Amino acid sequence: MKEIIYLDHAAATPISKGVLAAMQPYFSERFFNPSSPYLPAVGVRQDYERAKDDIAQAIGAKGSELIITAGATESINLAFQIIPQCCHDIVFSAPSAWSKRSDPRSIPMPKGGDPTSWSAPLASSALKMKQKKDVVRTDCCTITPKALTRSPSFTSRAEIDQLAIQQPAVVLTSAIEHPAVLEAAKRCGNYDTVAVNGRGLVDLDDLKAKLTDSIVLISVQLVNNELGTIQPISDIAHLVKNERANRLKAGNTTPLYLHCDASQGFGLLDVNVARLGVDMLTLNSGKVYGPKQVGALYVGRQVKLDPLIVGGGQEQGMRAGTQNVAGVVGFAKAVKDAKKHVLGEQKRLGELKTALKHDLAANISFVEFLGDPKKQLNSFVPITLPGLDAERLIFILEESGVLVATGSACAASKGTKSHVLKAIGLTDKQIDGSLRLTMGKLNTPANTKKAAELIIQAVNTECERLGL
Repeated sequence: MKEIIYLDHAAATPISKGVLAAMQPYFSERFFNPSSPYLPAVGVRQDYERAKDDIAQAIGAKGSELIITAGATESINLAFQIIPQCCHDIVFSAPSAWSKRSDPRSIPMPKGGDPTSWSAPLASSALKMKQKKDVVRTDCCTITPKALTRSPSFTSRAEIDQLAIQQPAVVLTSAIEHPAVLEAAKRCGNYDTVAVNGRGLVDLDDLKAKLTDSIVLISVQLVNNELGTIQPISDIAHLVKNERANRLKAGNTTPLYLHCDASQGFGLLDVNVARLGVDMLTLNSGKVYGPKQVGALYVGRQVKLDPLIVGGGQEQGMRAGTQNVAGVVGFAKAVKDAKKHVLGEQKRLGELKTALKHDLAANISFVEFLGDPKKQLNSFVPITLPGLDAERLIFILEESGVLVATGSACAASKGTKSHVLKAIGLTDKQIDGSLRLTMGKLNTPANTKKAAELIIQAVNTECERLGL
């Protein structure tokens, strides 16, 4: 059987044997619902809470400050609930005659007739009006056009969209965030992106310039999922602290929160919420050799969120649904193992990375290494081979037993060019030739060297085919 060499640990990690063993009882003899009142279920509930405490302790938090979710994407979307007016309201400064209407059915219909023919948000704006003084709210995205002082009769959806565009941003995020963050920001209607340099580091001067007094949420990942670049989160937290002080002096009561997606860095870096200075932090079990579809959101005590999922009131009312005890116990075991071996694993991966880069550079004259070499996770070796088709290389390498990726797994599944690589200024030729090599527990000096040889062989084969 052909040996498989896995170089895509940034996409997924295998559950370790210890994690699987820790989870096993909760699929069989300890299957009880932790919300039930009898003793066996109470015992399971205690196991669940202890597991949460273990996860929280790893980031310097308390179990009560964690909300367990079904993965990082849900955690990120939950964090964006800090802006309920963005995700649920349209706010119009309305004329007094309009605002006095208490019955939504008395509001004039927009041109075009039946609101059910509109998109759901606009239908909401016609049918779910709520009165509060001279402000009309609806369940939808943020639009706060103070200039709108006429009857709510609009010619088209484009007119509404234009009004939204004219509003000041309430969310600030980097241009290279994971799609989960960027899509959540888009749902809020009004957001801005911070530029990054050619190595993928957030431009702090640009962030400071765009941190206007309307911004409510800043979301920046700890480690970029395509480049491995480690972002200066504590420096961003310092800017947030100064902005809060300035707002207080100016009498501006607009709150400001900092969220960080630590999916990639957690388990390989020292992650502590106090030292980072974050208000919310996203964690992902599937990236630290724990079970997939298990995540967590750290929420500081000063943060008040609206739940995404309602029902039975689990997770202190923030995430309804029967608790995933086996998943959380497995997550906790994975976190404890990672914490115990973090320094040794950093050193080991650093040595593998150095060797892999040396072999590639010595045998491929045109290889370019991406990311910041001084501020990059040791598991990442992103490269570009301008002039070659990375997707062809992936298939060739798979035939040889080497599994690699182009950019993020999410971008690859959509068949789109990486927005991350565009943001750092790569040309189309560089983007088309980019590969993301990410190492982990499945890699050894021997199979990493073998992978390098097979990559070099594949590149040479393609160069000969193309006459390069």
